[in-house]
Amino acid sequence: MSSIQFLVLAFLLIGVGVIFCISGKKLFKPLLSLIGFAFGVMLMQSFLPGIVDNKTTLLIICVIAGIFFAFLTTFIYSFGVFFAGFVSVLIFFNSYGTSFGANEWNIFIKLLVCIAGGFFAYFFQKVVISIITAFLGSYLITLNSWFIFDYFKSNKSITTFSQYYDYFNQVIMNSESSIALIIITILAVAGILAQWKLLPKI
Repeated sequence: MSSIQFLVLAFLLIGVGVIFCISGKKLFKPLLSLIGFAFGVMLMQSFLPGIVDNKTTLLIICVIAGIFFAFLTTFIYSFGVFFAGFVSVLIFFNSYGTSFGANEWNIFIKLLVCIAGGFFAYFFQKVVISIITAFLGSYLITLNSWFIFDYFKSNKSITTFSQYYDYFNQVIMNSESSIALIIITILAVAGILAQWKLLPKI
């Protein structure tokens, strides 16, 4: 993909983020397929480029993986809710700087906490779905807006999904990460209030 295509994708993901933020509780089931598809594609993009050289073959594998995870998250609803909780805890660790290092025991503890997050999402679905979708939406809005700003400011060049994902991590981990996290948190709280219709009417 070209940088222009990723720029278009960023605008689309901002729109998806807004939907997640304000209507995630209502639209959670159909949006699960999007989470699953994106996860499958990014998973293959992270591990296969050094193994599969042919771009067409890589694209086909990515699409198949995306469809597979979309099917799991959409048609096996219980798995979808658990999976959303698991991924949300993982994003929380990456975004808010909780590092467990490379030690195998620390990675094991991190995995257990993510699994616990999945079960928590399953047993407290309504509340957790609002929190998950609001934070995921605010994450998409903030980081893709950041990417668009950087693109026009410094002609940021990104051509693969792995670079796209790495860019998000760089934003979260750099010296301006506190600004991004504050914006993400404010948007998420506003999204939760909007979903539960607790925002004051204008």
